[in-house]
Amino acid sequence: GNFIFDSHNPSYDTLTLKTFNKVFSFEYTYMLPTQYRGGVNSSESNYEDYQRLFAAHRIEVRPNSKISFALSENVMYRFYDLPDISYLNPATFFHNNVNSHQFNALAHIELSYSFAPCFLIYGQFAVDQGSFPGFEDPKKEDQAMAFSLGAEYSDIIDNGFYRLIFEGIYTTPALYRPTGSSDFIINYNYLKPSGYYHYPFFTYIGYEYGGDNIELKAMADYRKDNLNLYASLDLRIQGEYDMYDKYQKPLRLTSPSGETEIHFTGNFGAKYSFDIMRLPVECFADLAFIYAENTGTDLQASIGASISFKI
Repeated sequence: GNFIFDSHNPSYDTLTLKTFNKVFSFEYTYMLPTQYRGGVNSSESNYEDYQRLFAAHRIEVRPNSKISFALSENVMYRFYDLPDISYLNPATFFHNNVNSHQFNALAHIELSYSFAPCFLIYGQFAVDQGSFPGFEDPKKEDQAMAFSLGAEYSDIIDNGFYRLIFEGIYTTPALYRPTGSSDFIINYNYLKPSGYYHYPFFTYIGYEYGGDNIELKAMADYRKDNLNLYASLDLRIQGEYDMYDKYQKPLRLTSPSGETEIHFTGNFGAKYSFDIMRLPVECFADLAFIYAENTGTDLQASIGASISFKI
């Protein structure tokens, strides 16, 4: 679960500059996401003609082959007409700007350590709009934060590569601060029938479930030649605060808040790829078990194949 860019999004349209050597790297990324209008259908007559710019800069240091440390700050900036170019300076520090109507800033720290061959431990910490623990009065300011901690073991067996991962994630309710304009929420398209906007698909730019969640997940993956076997187990406790709720008082300091819901998912599957007359073919079989406390149990099975032609 990455709090900035996450694999649950199929793609990001970005412009990125990166410079690096063996021990240091710096990258700066711009993205112009489609204007997100707050997650509810709204009339065209009430629409404000604004744009959003997502700017992210990241510094990574690798003092040796076992340790890496990264620090980033990521800003969703709302503007009209043309952006103020002074805000595009990669050295700008945005966490002292608390104008949440125009900005939403998310600082992020990553640390990974390989303490022995095949073993890796890693963690992330994100803090939203300056709500750093110990610096603000929790009676007046939400603690908008996220933590993750994981362990990975990977090795070669029978000429195939396998990987085992266990990860825990904790996000406070105010993470990503839903304010309606400078949110860390993106949509891939929108419809405008009869003068109203509708959003077929929108999601968080980073961690899929946003704030007010506690999640534990385990994953296993094996690849050999053209075969890929995978399995995952996921247990998540979700609070009642989500992207549909505007950030406002009363303060919510811990997760899960309010009425909670337990989600459990088990997923098992296999993929196999080969060529037919130089045309790549991929076959797959997948089984998913899904349980949600408020909606019940669901079992989903799928099997299929695809063939493609590339020039």
